[in-house]
Amino acid sequence: MSNESQSENVSASPPVRRTEDFLRALLRSQLLDREFVRAFFLKMDPDLRTFPDQVAEAFIRAGHLTRFQSGKLLQGISKGLKLGHFAILSPVARGGTATVYLAMNLEVGQLVAVKVLPPNHAKEPRRLARFLREMRLSRLAGGHINIPQVHESGLIENIHYIAMEFVSGRSLHKLVKDNGTLSSEQAAFIGLEVALALHHVHLQGMVHRDVKPANIVISSKGQVRLIDFGLAMQDNEPPGEESVVGGLGFIVGTMDYIAPEQTIDPSKVDGRADIYGLGCVLYYALTGKPPFQGGTNVERMRRHRYEEPESLAKLRPDLPAGFLGLIKAIMDKDPSQRIFSAGLLAADLKLWTPGSHVFEKVKGILEAEDVNRLKMYQPEEISDLEKQLLADDTGSEPKSDTFAIMHDPTEVESAIRDCIDSGSSSGESPARLFVDHGQSLGSSTVFTRRESSIRPNARQNPAALPFVLMLVATALLVIVLWVVYKSP
Repeated sequence: MSNESQSENVSASPPVRRTEDFLRALLRSQLLDREFVRAFFLKMDPDLRTFPDQVAEAFIRAGHLTRFQSGKLLQGISKGLKLGHFAILSPVARGGTATVYLAMNLEVGQLVAVKVLPPNHAKEPRRLARFLREMRLSRLAGGHINIPQVHESGLIENIHYIAMEFVSGRSLHKLVKDNGTLSSEQAAFIGLEVALALHHVHLQGMVHRDVKPANIVISSKGQVRLIDFGLAMQDNEPPGEESVVGGLGFIVGTMDYIAPEQTIDPSKVDGRADIYGLGCVLYYALTGKPPFQGGTNVERMRRHRYEEPESLAKLRPDLPAGFLGLIKAIMDKDPSQRIFSAGLLAADLKLWTPGSHVFEKVKGILEAEDVNRLKMYQPEEISDLEKQLLADDTGSEPKSDTFAIMHDPTEVESAIRDCIDSGSSSGESPARLFVDHGQSLGSSTVFTRRESSIRPNARQNPAALPFVLMLVATALLVIVLWVVYKSP
């Protein structure tokens, strides 16, 4: 089936209108155990049980679902919220090829970042080759405090993935965009940590080739991490497709931060290209803009080769001349004139970070960037990259045997029917699922009647109104007939 057809299948997934539809989607997602869902549902205020959005809100408030998960379930989407032993909590970042999600490793109870390549992208040889290289090189680059650790990678349910350490914080790009430019000490601290990471990467015989503010994450504890090895290259790498590795006429990198020699032949660069990229990153951290802003890709590549950026001394006259001179030196157009070792660059940057207190301001900014905030993201529209991963069970991708066993529709529908039947047998509406009047779980409720802020304005059942009016009319008719009968 074509990608267009796949998108139509997902877009056509109807939003749930009844509580039982929401609970059916929840059970099919395998996020929560059926008995747990049943027990939790019993604790809810009965007046809220007929409203699927309020049921979803109850699970969110109690910490059992994220807003992202509940948003998908309310859209009738159940597939893709659990990937093997990973529960998908929320999207963190999206790129042109893959998506990174915050997830919970259910086997060990650990938060991780899971980068996935949707199956429709895996069908494209170039994208698949790049992702497989990233899986291999990410593991090779691991083992350093300034690089997220890769826990595992492979293929689950026809989806290629990389599960790595989750760093709660913000990218340098977002930090500067939201809070303004950094001081020389703060910029030097970040540069020092990235240089140490690059020194480790280069010792492994690799070049990152995409050092930029968006690939530098500062955690809420002030830790600096270099991420995303999607464009990395290994020394003496066997010849491959030029559109993947790069070569003459095939430029890979981010044009705002790319080294001049990388704009000629990306397959022939060494660690000095990363050092140039780090110089551009420090320029951005101090000025709030890349060295060469605007223009087409070709124009920016030409400017990296032949032009000098606007003087840092002019833009930031408050900064030490020696520090600005260091940045200018590592952004030299000629690789032979740059500092050739990231380790030596780290030693130079260390001179401009006098004490651990210099980063306290940045740490304070980031303290609010914790996991709870990520977990409370508002539901987002389904992006093109999610349409295949988070498709409903009507999607075009064939299920593996394991998936078919885990999501046996007969078993799920049977569980739903049992719950509906048990509710109906006691005179309850089928919408009030999991209600068991013979079981007591105490008097506590998740939401009480006093918590009106989360309840709908009209709590009455609209279907009962005609019945009440009929009773009133009948009573009035009886009274009128009785009066007429008694009249002389």
